[in-house]
Amino acid sequence: MDISYITGLATGEFSPVRFYGLFFGSFLISLLIIFSLWLYLSFAYKAISNKLIQTNSGVSFIPFFGPIIIAFRASKMHWWPWLFLIGFFFKGHLIPLISTTLFFAFVVVWHWKMFKKLGKPQWWSVFLIIPFATLYLFNFRTFHLEDILPTLGIVVHCVLVGITAWKGNKKQKVVKGIILGKVRKSKNSK
Repeated sequence: MDISYITGLATGEFSPVRFYGLFFGSFLISLLIIFSLWLYLSFAYKAISNKLIQTNSGVSFIPFFGPIIIAFRASKMHWWPWLFLIGFFFKGHLIPLISTTLFFAFVVVWHWKMFKKLGKPQWWSVFLIIPFATLYLFNFRTFHLEDILPTLGIVVHCVLVGITAWKGNKKQKVVKGIILGKVRKSKNSK
């Protein structure tokens, strides 16, 4: 769809009101989608944190980094991969690209270990790769299949995180990678 027909550029009847209204409306819709996605993932990772019996499950509400912190704490790995974020602030393109890619690789590993602790298939963490890999590979080109793949990857990841967070036994807790169900009392115990 060509935006020039909506704004009136094709017919010579350009209207700034229509143009700014279209811009502001699309901005508000994008903001609403991002906010609802953040809220959904925050509650999902809070539920995952509660299943893993972590303290401070409210950390999941930190924008952008909350879910990553929950996955990091679930994996019980070292803290040093967080230092890769420093490279994001360097000038140029190569150092920020390499450091963010390395940090993102650790995010996938943390999710892999988190899914393993929760008794879910570990390959679910691979869906995190789809949005970022397609943006790197196709380099933000025009609308084709590469524009659908990042959205599809995000949606699939959100669904799988929701299944991990809310599906299953509500009484089930995970302690050190062992899934514990209801504790049954034997007939001899009082």
